[in-house]
Amino acid sequence: MIGAFTVVTTLQESRTARLQRDADMTKLERQAQLQQETEKRQREVDALKMKEQQHYNDLNAKEIRMQNIYDTFMKDMSSIVLKDNSNITMQEILYARAKTLLALEQLDVRRKWFLIKFLYDSQLLYDKTLGMRYIDLSGVDLSHVTFGSSKKFSRRTDLHHIRLLKLQLRNVTFENVALNQANFEFSDLNSSTFIGVSLAGANFQEAILENSRLILFSLQNSTFKNSKLRQSSWLSTSPTELLIFSNIDYSNCDLSESTFQNIVITAGVLFDRTNFEQVKFFNIKFSTGTMLNNMNMNMSKFVEVRLLQGKFLHCNMIGAIIEKPHFKNVLFEYVDLQQSQFNDISDSGNLQFNHVNLIGSNLNITSDKITRIADSFLPNGTFKTSFIPFGMNLIKNGDAEQGSCFYHTNLSSIAPVIQSWSTRVGDVTLIYYKNSDDWKMRMSNNSDDWKMRMSNNSDDWKMRMSNNSDDWQSCFFFGGYRKSNVDEHVIRQEINVEQLSVLINRRQAGYQASAYLGGFEDEQSSTSLKIGFKNTKNKIEYAIVGPVTHLDRQNKTAMLFRSFNGTVPNDTILISFELKFHRQRSHSGLRFGMADHLKFIIQQK
Repeated sequence: MIGAFTVVTTLQESRTARLQRDADMTKLERQAQLQQETEKRQREVDALKMKEQQHYNDLNAKEIRMQNIYDTFMKDMSSIVLKDNSNITMQEILYARAKTLLALEQLDVRRKWFLIKFLYDSQLLYDKTLGMRYIDLSGVDLSHVTFGSSKKFSRRTDLHHIRLLKLQLRNVTFENVALNQANFEFSDLNSSTFIGVSLAGANFQEAILENSRLILFSLQNSTFKNSKLRQSSWLSTSPTELLIFSNIDYSNCDLSESTFQNIVITAGVLFDRTNFEQVKFFNIKFSTGTMLNNMNMNMSKFVEVRLLQGKFLHCNMIGAIIEKPHFKNVLFEYVDLQQSQFNDISDSGNLQFNHVNLIGSNLNITSDKITRIADSFLPNGTFKTSFIPFGMNLIKNGDAEQGSCFYHTNLSSIAPVIQSWSTRVGDVTLIYYKNSDDWKMRMSNNSDDWKMRMSNNSDDWKMRMSNNSDDWQSCFFFGGYRKSNVDEHVIRQEINVEQLSVLINRRQAGYQASAYLGGFEDEQSSTSLKIGFKNTKNKIEYAIVGPVTHLDRQNKTAMLFRSFNGTVPNDTILISFELKFHRQRSHSGLRFGMADHLKFIIQQK
C-alpha cells in the first residue's frame, strides 16, 4: 500500500513539473512576442518620425526654393518696375512676361497672390489708360488663390482696373476687395467665391462663374454678357439691406439653378435671351414697370417677390412656384404657366392673363385678385377666348348673301366689288338663284353631294331653285365670263387669328373647311377654295378644298360638296381664303364656274 502511494505521489509530482515547465515556456514565448511587438512599434515610430522629418525637410526645402524663386523674380523685375510705365519697352514687357509665367508655375497660392499684387501695384496689370504697358497673363493658372484678406478689420484691397482675362481662376476667393473696372473676360472662375466685394464697371463677358458664390457689397454698370453662370448665388452682404443691381447686362447668360436673394433689380438690368430655368428668387424687388421678355423660367421659384406694373412676356414658366408675391397690375402675356403654383396671392391685385397656358395650375380663376383671363387655357384645360368668331364661320360673306346680287349679267357688264372680299381678279359676282321659268334648277342630295341641273334658254341667266334646306338662300358666287386671255378669276380675304395663338401652338386648334363648288355643263373649268396659313416668319402653308372639275360634275351643271378637316399649323397668325375659278384657255366656253356656302370653322380639339 505504501508502494502504491509512492507511485501516485511520483506521478503527480511529474505532472506538476511538466505543467510548470509548460507554463514557463509559454511565459518566455509571450515575453519574446511582446518584445518583438515593442521593437516593431518602435521601428514604426522611428520610421514615422523620419518620414515626418523628411516631409518637414522637403517642405522647408520647397519653402526655401519658392522663396528663392520669389526673391529672384523680385530682383530680376526691379529694373523694370522702377521705371515709369511710359518708358518701359516692349522687349522689357516680353521679358517680364516670361519671368512671371515661369515664377507662377513654381509658386504656392500665397506667393502667387503676393506676386500678382506686386505686379498690380507696379501698374503692370493695370489696364486703365490707353497705351499703358501691361503683362499679358493669358493662360496662367491662378486656381485656389485668395485675393484680399479675411481679417475682420483689414482695409479693403483696391484692385480697380486689374486685368485678369483669359485665366484659370477656379476655386479662387476674392474677399474684401474692390474690383471696380476689373476685366475678367474669357476667364474660368468656376466655383469661385466673392465676399464683401464691390463690382462697378467690371467686365465678365464670356466668363465662366458656374457654382460661384457672390456675396456683394455693390454691383453696378457691369456686364456678364454671354457668360456661364449656372448654379451661381447672388446675395447681399447685409441680411437686412437689399443689394441694388444697376445697369447690369445678363444678355444670353445661362443662370439656370441660380439663387438671387435680398436684391433690388432696377430697370437698367438687361435680361435678353437669359436662361432662368429653376432659378430661385427670395425677397427680390423689381423696379416699377420691369418687363421680363422671352425668358426660360421653367421650374423657377418666386418667394416674396415685389413687382408693380410689370410684365411677363413670351416666357416659359412651366412648373413655376409663385409664393407670397406682391404683384400689382402685372400682366402675363404669351406665357406658359402649365403646372404652376400660385400660393397665397393675398398681397397681389389686378393680375391679367392674356394668351397663357394655365393647364394643371392651382390658380383660382375666380379670385378677386384677377381682373382678366383671355385667349388662354384655364387650369381645367378649357380654352377661354375673346375671339368673337371662335367656333363660327371665319369666312365673311361665305354664303354670297351680302352686297349687290344680280338676276343676270353679261359680257359687257362690270360687276361691283363683293362685300368682305378685299381682292378680286376678274368679274366674280353674285347671282340670284331665283328669277323666272327660263332658268330652272333642281337639287338632289345623293351621297352628300349636292348637284344642280339647269336649262339655259338665253344668254342671260336666270335661275330658280326648289329646296327647303336652310343652307340654300338667295345668291351664289359666279366666276364671271372670259373677257381676255386671263385663265383664272379669284376673290380673296384674310383674317388675323393671333388671339388663338396659345390654342394653335398647342396643336389644339382643329378646323373644318367646306364649300359647294361647281361649273356649267361641259365647260372645262375647275373651282377650288385655297386656304393659306401664314406664320410669324411670313411662311405660308396651304390646304385646298376641291377642286371640282367638269369631269367631277360629269359635264353637267352642278355644285358638289367638298370638305377638308385639319389642324391649324404652329405659329399661324393670319389665315387667307381664296376662291379660285380656273378654266382651260383652249376651251371655247365663256363661264368660269360657281360656288356657294364657303365655311371655315376653328374649334378646340
